[in-house]
Amino acid sequence: MRKIAVFTSGGAESTERLITLFNEGNRIRIDAVVTDGDAGALKERFGQFDVEVIGVTPESSPDELAEVRSMLTSRDIELYAFEDYDGVLAEWINEHYPERVVSLTSADQAPREVVAALAAIDKSVEQERNADVPPIPKTVDEEWAETLQIDFDSKRAEEAAARVAASGATPPPIPGQSQQVPPIPSAPSFAQNPQYGQQPLGGAPQYQGQGYGNRPVNNEPMPPTYLVWSVIMTVLCCLVPGVVAIIFSSQVSTKYYAGDIEGAKRASRRAEIWIIVSFVLGVLSATLYVPIMMVSGS
Repeated sequence: MRKIAVFTSGGAESTERLITLFNEGNRIRIDAVVTDGDAGALKERFGQFDVEVIGVTPESSPDELAEVRSMLTSRDIELYAFEDYDGVLAEWINEHYPERVVSLTSADQAPREVVAALAAIDKSVEQERNADVPPIPKTVDEEWAETLQIDFDSKRAEEAAARVAASGATPPPIPGQSQQVPPIPSAPSFAQNPQYGQQPLGGAPQYQGQGYGNRPVNNEPMPPTYLVWSVIMTVLCCLVPGVVAIIFSSQVSTKYYAGDIEGAKRASRRAEIWIIVSFVLGVLSATLYVPIMMVSGS
């Protein structure tokens, strides 16, 4: 039950409208009426509704005012409604409960104004509660989905993670995570390094002895990148594994030309694994699609 105190200085038409509308139910109740007018007349008028009517005038003693303030506090009043009221307690209420005061404009609008004020209080309380709760950190899969601008499906992400764990492959790093990337070597200067020998006109440099910088020349061919297959699997089969395959495919040449031959091999193997995963998921989706559509169509 949500309790309201109404303060009135006039004929109390809005107050009567609220009491007759709300006090018959079990959700909102006018619990007290404070007036600086004829308190006796209001007690007789609202006596059948079991509403306490309190008279507070400028002649009331400080002890009487303190007693009324204590009573309002002890009753857990949620909203203070003013009906043309600017009496002695108005300043105290506006000072202590500024976000729980509503001014009633008319008897017809009073119920809507009270309901809107209670809704605003609920919204404020909910915002304060949410502000105290720290945000839930995003998972690696959610980070990737946000980076790639795709919808995140937690169930599919869990299934993909289980397959990766079973295959022994290492998932790609979290976007934005710092990594030690080998610097790309600059092209050698033939004038300063005569050991490279004379190069054929219009042809590729024929390196001899030392390779890029201080790295020895590696005659081992570059592992397959599977880039074309990665793109095909992304378009035709399953999107998320296909995108991961493209990422690993693009790392093959980068690592190879940086001199990281083992890293290029690992990237090639992982691209192949994710291509297979994308193909298998695509086949399963296509296989299950037709029976599901037949069942739903029947």
